[in-house]
Amino acid sequence: MAANKITPLYFADGYLKSWFDHEKKVLVIKFFSLNLGIHRQKAFDINVNTVEKYKGNTAILDASEATGHHQPSDTDWIMNTALPGYKAKGIRLIIYVFPDNMIARIGARTWLEMAGKFGFDFLQANTIDEGYELLKSHTFR
Repeated sequence: MAANKITPLYFADGYLKSWFDHEKKVLVIKFFSLNLGIHRQKAFDINVNTVEKYKGNTAILDASEATGHHQPSDTDWIMNTALPGYKAKGIRLIIYVFPDNMIARIGARTWLEMAGKFGFDFLQANTIDEGYELLKSHTFR
């Protein structure tokens, strides 16, 4: 049996790393900070272009190790660029792994409230592996 093809997409030490799972058409983003600074747009451009190119339909966002909170200016960017961009390129399901850090957890809840306004299917998981398990039984609306 051939190994599942995984393409590394973006890595910024202390901020995030992302990769694309070709077999399952899943974009995975592992956050280490919710304040991405200069990496916000760079990572988004690479990630969203990959989703479009390989027809991704799911994003697993793992913020379990994340700290901090997104900046106030990020709110407009998330609402006007990130969420509509991912939606337009084919992401229909977001599986979210909540941060352990309480400050980051508050930031994550704010982000998810914004995501709800775009009609994404949403599931919560405790780990990336659990997210993959949830994906197996998910029926897209």
